[in-house]
Amino acid sequence: METRAPAIFWAICRAGFPAPAAKSLSPEAKWRERETCLNLYLPLPTRCSLLQELRFADHVGWSPYNLRLAFQELVRRCELRPGDPLYFVGCPGACYSQATLFSTYLRQFDLRIFFVPDADPSRARRLEYNEDLGFVGGPRAKPPKAKVIVVMSGLCKSPIEPLLQLVSGTLEEGGKLVAETNNPGIYDSLGWDRRIPFDYQIEFAVERVKLYSR
Repeated sequence: METRAPAIFWAICRAGFPAPAAKSLSPEAKWRERETCLNLYLPLPTRCSLLQELRFADHVGWSPYNLRLAFQELVRRCELRPGDPLYFVGCPGACYSQATLFSTYLRQFDLRIFFVPDADPSRARRLEYNEDLGFVGGPRAKPPKAKVIVVMSGLCKSPIEPLLQLVSGTLEEGGKLVAETNNPGIYDSLGWDRRIPFDYQIEFAVERVKLYSR
């Protein structure tokens, strides 16, 4: 098995629900069906305990729930504390909307979360919680140095150099770099993971999207 940096873990949360299991199935058999919707592992000789933590969680077959657990586990592994700054760095539109969703997953940690469009810190906005809408972008703000930078794969449509400059100038010493994508394998195929020393990766894939009509 190919190995990578010891800190890397992959969260591949495949959206879509397995067919309802027959009531006669044992709990173990039901888990095996759910496991088709979740594969969370370390590409290392020894697995981490995260698989077991997710395996026995409530609603383990609900992939959005598992994605939330993956982000929360990430915060714990990075040892973030209330008030610590975290950046989501991505493209306007799609990446921004996902950043607001992921911020909702992390609300309990009381972090200072910023969205940095196109890796341009002069356009950064603080993501603030609104009771009616959830997390939304506030006015432009100069963010402090980041403890964690989450790179979103919408940036892969653009040159990598602005991101390299952002990481060099804004990630504090000992900070963590995270690759996030709903296009599994994109950082490897573009060679970004060879130019950016990612500490963690979170991948998820949406499958079986269907449109119905009468």
